Amino acid sequence: MKTFLKIFAVIIIIGALFILLPSGKKITRTAEPANTPAKAAVRIKCNFYDEKDFRRSVMDAKNFDLPSAPLKGGIVPHHLLAGNIIASFFSTLSLQKPELVIVIAPNHDGIGANDIQTGSFSWETPFGILDADLRTVKGLIDSKAAAENNDLMQQDHSISGLVPYIKYYMPDAKIEPVMLRGSMSTEKSVWLGNELIKQARGRNFVVIASIDFSHYLPGSTADKMDEITLKAIKERDLNSISNMGNDNLDSPPSLICFLSAMKAAGAENFDVAEHNNSDKLTGSKTNSTTSYFSMLFY
Repeated sequence: MKTFLKIFAVIIIIGALFILLPSGKKITRTAEPANTPAKAAVRIKCNFYDEKDFRRSVMDAKNFDLPSAPLKGGIVPHHLLAGNIIASFFSTLSLQKPELVIVIAPNHDGIGANDIQTGSFSWETPFGILDADLRTVKGLIDSKAAAENNDLMQQDHSISGLVPYIKYYMPDAKIEPVMLRGSMSTEKSVWLGNELIKQARGRNFVVIASIDFSHYLPGSTADKMDEITLKAIKERDLNSISNMGNDNLDSPPSLICFLSAMKAAGAENFDVAEHNNSDKLTGSKTNSTTSYFSMLFY
């Protein structure tokens, strides 16, 4: 008991000395301005990264011919079978060194109560941390149209599959991830496209639509459906696009939002950099292909 009292007395004395001794400079905590987003505290992983496939796609990548005008955005697959198309797209896009990459993509399983989902987290990639652009993400959440869902972004491959390519080819860029429910209205998709450009003005930005096109059809039929979809894109026929299903593409709201953003950004022109499908890439002949476009808008 005496030993315990002695130890307790020593602890009391040491504590008193720490309180009485001068502590040097006073440490103060300065509150961040109300309009400054807090730093992202969450980090999530790229669940769909495969090192062997990624390295192969990067080795096979090529730069597409660039138009004379600056690129404002583009369409790229998220099906990683088309990794060489994805790598070529981002390799080409990286020549502009964008500081902000806005990715519009489908919420494949319709998870969450909101039509629009985003995230302020940072992504852990094999090539370093890809940070969210907190200013634009916060602006989207503050608009009351979007909700934040970190788990969804990690689980759905429509953005997660592209994140390693973004970090690899554009190491200094930040991302604004945007996932859309398939039932989102044309009016809301158009509004969002305009809102994204409004928030990004004054920045060196690009807008990317992560979209796979014709699904589950024989190659020859898929090619015909792709012609129909391409015609609608050329004519900016949002009404036709809104009525399309998997025979044409996996996310009409994403395409409508993207085309509206390109209109707001003044990018009225585009080039088809590549068009392909899963049968051609694998040398197979099935009745269930997925088709891909890579497009550059300027």
